[in-house]
Amino acid sequence: MSDAASGVVARLWLSRHRRPFYRLVSLVVLSIVGPLWNHADSLTLATYNAACEIGNRFYTGTGTHNFLSMLILFPPIMLARSNALIKAQLVLSVFTLLIAVRLAFTASTPPFECVSVNGHYIDRVSGLEEFDLYIVLLILASYLSLSVDWSIWGIRRLTDIFGATR
Repeated sequence: MSDAASGVVARLWLSRHRRPFYRLVSLVVLSIVGPLWNHADSLTLATYNAACEIGNRFYTGTGTHNFLSMLILFPPIMLARSNALIKAQLVLSVFTLLIAVRLAFTASTPPFECVSVNGHYIDRVSGLEEFDLYIVLLILASYLSLSVDWSIWGIRRLTDIFGATR
């Protein structure tokens, strides 16, 4: 098969399977973000413990909630109905991956001061707290946009069933 013919076949396949393909890419990208987030957390843990070890005070990290957060984002991707929402989720997934890659680099930055509150260090340089906030906002925006998407679909469906009132 020539290059032109294979290009036509690929375009034809993508035109019929665009929505599942975009969903799959979003899910794969988000499945990469979870391990990157966990790696950044462990890097921050090692960096803070090496720089700020005083007595028994250690930076404890954020835990394993990062995988749960990524799993919470899967239903809005799978249940989205409109093409615009599916494409927006794809863009946000790729943007989240780029931020997670950046986070992997900033997590190993040693703290410029070791400030402790009740035996736990305040993380001011790794970016983990900001990323946690970003993920929470992403979850809220995903579910809000999903509810708007389904509401619009429901209104259109009811209009189709009962007819337009003019």
